[in-house]
Amino acid sequence: MAATFEGAIIYFAAFFLWGIGSGIIYYKQKRLLPLIICHFLVNISFSIFPIIFLILGVTG
Repeated sequence: MAATFEGAIIYFAAFFLWGIGSGIIYYKQKRLLPLIICHFLVNISFSIFPIIFLILGVTG
């Protein structure tokens, strides 16, 4: 959940674009596996730094 109104707009834009992109991938591929792989890659790419910081004990 976004802490500010501006953050909520960013969340909305990001999820809207993700939905459009997912729809295009599904429309072209007619399969869910590419979306599952893409979702996995996005999750890993956005969580790798927090995981590294957690392991190293870096706090903000």
